[in-house]
Amino acid sequence: MSNVNENKKQGWVRLYRSIDKYITNPRMLQFIIWCLTKANRHESYTFPFNGQLVSLKEGEFVTGRKEASAELAWTEDEYRSTKGLAEKAGFITSKITNKFTIISVTNWAQYQHDTEVVKEKSPAESPAESPTSPQQIPTYKKKEVKSIPVREIVDLYHDILPDLRRVKVIAGSLEKQISARWKEETKRQALDYWREFFEYVHDCCPWLTDPKGKENGWTADLRWLVKSENFAKVIEGRYENQQDG
Repeated sequence: MSNVNENKKQGWVRLYRSIDKYITNPRMLQFIIWCLTKANRHESYTFPFNGQLVSLKEGEFVTGRKEASAELAWTEDEYRSTKGLAEKAGFITSKITNKFTIISVTNWAQYQHDTEVVKEKSPAESPAESPTSPQQIPTYKKKEVKSIPVREIVDLYHDILPDLRRVKVIAGSLEKQISARWKEETKRQALDYWREFFEYVHDCCPWLTDPKGKENGWTADLRWLVKSENFAKVIEGRYENQQDG
């Protein structure tokens, strides 16, 4: 990805004084600066990546869980948790696919544009509780979900659990079950949650994924995993490190 990031190695980024609230949270501070220095500073452009065309706007960049963790010198769990906090705080948004993630810095053009000088408002002009920059981290508001990304969830399942039975028909009962699990809790309304769920099944639930030692060679599949009773048992840890039924 060096050709993608080449245009971000020059120039400046602005840091607002309100960022000092993260002086005692070095991981968040590091993440904010990392995002600002990686973000695309130029007009929108399209480039090939992982076999498909990717379009980036100003303030966006492409990354992946493993790549980001390596660049930040963090574990993948540290990256996921810090990224989640930054999203909830409103500093970034992200669009996740089964191959990469596009991270977008909130209000990039307003606060980082090369030709724009931003005047900080006085306390009288702007109450202390009202944010004046993305680094001040506005109050998180739940985004309205227009549609449930059932196809993307199925793609994550195929990507992370390739040895389990593949889905051939999404419409119907499977789509209803995935939609129901998505709607049950706010934290489930993000593709990162489903990525972590499938990774947990892959890494920690051998009885669900390994056919060895079973008379009929049974393994779980997506239809089984998203049924209400089974889903609850998995997230409660009932199958964690279990070797037999």
